[in-house]
Amino acid sequence: MLRITSGVLPYEFHELKNNYNERLLQMKISQRFIDKFFNATTIDTDELSYSKTVEMIFGLSVLNKDIEKLVKLRLEDDSKHNDNFSIDYKFDHNLKAAFIAQRSRELENYSNVKKIIKILNQVEQFEIEKNKSILQFNFEDMLDIISYYRNNFINYMTYNNYILVINLFVDYSIKKFDELGYKLEKSWNKNKLFDSIPENEKPKSFIEADELKRIVRAIDNPQDAVIISLMMNGIKLSRIEEDDEIRNIREDDITGNTIHIRGKFERDIKLDPEALSIVHEALEQTFYSSTSKTIQTVSRTGYLLRTYGRSSKNGKMSEYGIQRRLRKIRENYSQFIADRQLTYSTIRTAGRIEFVDDLMYLNKSISLDEAMYESMVKFGDMKESSLNNKKSEDEYYRKYSLVQNYEKYKNVK
Repeated sequence: MLRITSGVLPYEFHELKNNYNERLLQMKISQRFIDKFFNATTIDTDELSYSKTVEMIFGLSVLNKDIEKLVKLRLEDDSKHNDNFSIDYKFDHNLKAAFIAQRSRELENYSNVKKIIKILNQVEQFEIEKNKSILQFNFEDMLDIISYYRNNFINYMTYNNYILVINLFVDYSIKKFDELGYKLEKSWNKNKLFDSIPENEKPKSFIEADELKRIVRAIDNPQDAVIISLMMNGIKLSRIEEDDEIRNIREDDITGNTIHIRGKFERDIKLDPEALSIVHEALEQTFYSSTSKTIQTVSRTGYLLRTYGRSSKNGKMSEYGIQRRLRKIRENYSQFIADRQLTYSTIRTAGRIEFVDDLMYLNKSISLDEAMYESMVKFGDMKESSLNNKKSEDEYYRKYSLVQNYEKYKNVK
């Protein structure tokens, strides 16, 4: 978590209290905090209320456009990381510092804080070129940013993330100004911006297996990464205990490159080397980098998927716990996902499509229907003994629905 600090405050800064005390009170900032803020030798959110300090930063930026000539805020990391978070923006320096600090409190992945700083550094170049703050950019200005990215062959997924962060910063600033009674309007809409981009440059509406594998490689915690990998390989998640497979995998179910799945659709699932490596990393993980940026213990419980911290000795994970980790992945790796869905269903669909494609590539004589039935065995929708028998009505319609979905994916692709 980043804290907001400053150097020693100059005499001229303290004098601002006399000029703006009444206006700050009108912004509903308490007299007690105004006194405390202006009497401080330095700004430090370890000593001053974080939320009230942010209010003062925005309030003073409204009242005095030259406030950054008197004080430029810094960001310091009070966690175990030792990165230097020095920033020096020409436009809205203090507002950006407050935004970055706020995002560091909200994000569950430490590296994303540095990505936001990188994006705002890029924004600074556009601001300098147009000689105005990003808060003043109109729709045409934002189109110029997108044109720059496209003309420099920066891929859609990258600049989509840039625009989303810019949008977050502008919306954050508008909200903070509004809370202080100062109206700021945004004259562009991110969805209309994205509508202006040619369709052939946008990612497919379906998330693909290769994209999921890139996310898996980027995830810091193997215990999180393995969830996606297992789902892609057809292992089921369910709120109903007897139907769930992923939470019930025990260490002794893993032999060589195979996971034995117990239950209604008992089967063996073979993993490729990359997926197997992730499974072993998850098994050996003993510490977990958690939401609060602290390192938590992961105890061996006999299960592949495990909780961390105080609850780490309580056995297997809950379905809610797995869904929560998926939400965290979705938030932290949005640059890979853009506006698409990352859910159990979409992960499973991507894995199934890859399995069917690989099967038909390796066996040219197999039909799509036959390959889909094979996928139903691997993904726990049908017993292997049914492959060579007459299919039930449920099995037939399940296969029909999956083929329809597969063909829809191929047409979109």
